[in-house]
Amino acid sequence: MLVNNGLAAGGAERQIVYTLKGLRARGVEAVFVGEYLHRAAGLDFHLHSLRDAGVDVQGLERATQPGPALFQHVTPPVASLLSQAPAAMMLEILDMVAILRAQTPAVVHLWQDETSIKHGLAALIAGAPRIVLSGRNLNPTHFEYFAPHMRAAYLALLSDPRVVMSNNSRAGARSYAEWLGVDEKRIVVSHNAVDPSDWPDPPASVRANVRARFAIDDAAPVVAGVFRLSLEKRPLLWIETARALRTRLPDAAFFVLGDGPMKAQFLAKAEALQLGGALHYLGERNDVHDILAASDLFLLTSAQEGTPNALLEAQWAGLACVSTDAGGAGEALAEGETGLIVSDATPAALAAALCKLWDDQDLRLRARRSGRAFVSDRFSLDRMIENTFRLYGLA
Repeated sequence: MLVNNGLAAGGAERQIVYTLKGLRARGVEAVFVGEYLHRAAGLDFHLHSLRDAGVDVQGLERATQPGPALFQHVTPPVASLLSQAPAAMMLEILDMVAILRAQTPAVVHLWQDETSIKHGLAALIAGAPRIVLSGRNLNPTHFEYFAPHMRAAYLALLSDPRVVMSNNSRAGARSYAEWLGVDEKRIVVSHNAVDPSDWPDPPASVRANVRARFAIDDAAPVVAGVFRLSLEKRPLLWIETARALRTRLPDAAFFVLGDGPMKAQFLAKAEALQLGGALHYLGERNDVHDILAASDLFLLTSAQEGTPNALLEAQWAGLACVSTDAGGAGEALAEGETGLIVSDATPAALAAALCKLWDDQDLRLRARRSGRAFVSDRFSLDRMIENTFRLYGLA
């Protein structure tokens, strides 16, 4: 059983889909439970993909009600701890306990911090034999959702031999280990993957058709970005880099795909910088393949990353990439072969790296030739599923 808050259009959710499909293809019965799947907008982005693959997808039913029998299925010490939790969290944990006891999964695989903490406890109460806590980035102190109880909760969970912790990058594993004060070897690294079936080669006509649709000249350099418009992705740095690049390459154009809480700030900044028709903000879309096919370069400006899906997918599409030195980004790019990592996270430095890639046609062609091979070798779906089997303790 894989559990997350939902199936939004994010990198972790895409890896959940890959994992479920990969397990099912290898004869493993796997189900998905989304805590808020039918309770909040945007959390069903990948729902149809899973259902089309025959995966059982469930929401977390709100069944537990306060009353005299609330803690009848837990021990008195656990009841004492639960009674100190916020009411909504306590009831969600007990709802998950009921699902786990009814379905008795051999493995409970929990994704991202809040879900791992809440339902790691639920899995322990329910007696799950194997519990995997899957971190997808640097430790939570780097994010706005961080809460003081998280460190103690993780350490309590890790004290149980049934619990295994993983991360999708070496940088992420190191970050959690330092924060928790545990041996880095305690956290198993399992990198993200790209599923080739999700990334078929687009028709040769796509590049010209997309550029014509947005009135972009065939010879103009086009930079793409695919990211959530939130603080850790630094969308304002991305747009400032675009402006800096236009001073050096006046005919450069830009595609941005993604949504998030900083959308209004991002668009206001673009207007203030007078990017005008050079910027094409496309929001959340299902035709990322086509947009990348119409682009030449890819830019990622994150402050924190695990294994960034966007970098893997851009390299698979043959784009030369520029990225800040954010967490696991350096693990997801072949420096000097498929792109450049920039330690100086300023618009000028990032624009200079983009210019270097555009001016060096040999490097761009090399990136186009070697990007897919690099991703296939290090971030294959088969490798990720093999790592998942090891995490699960399955032969």
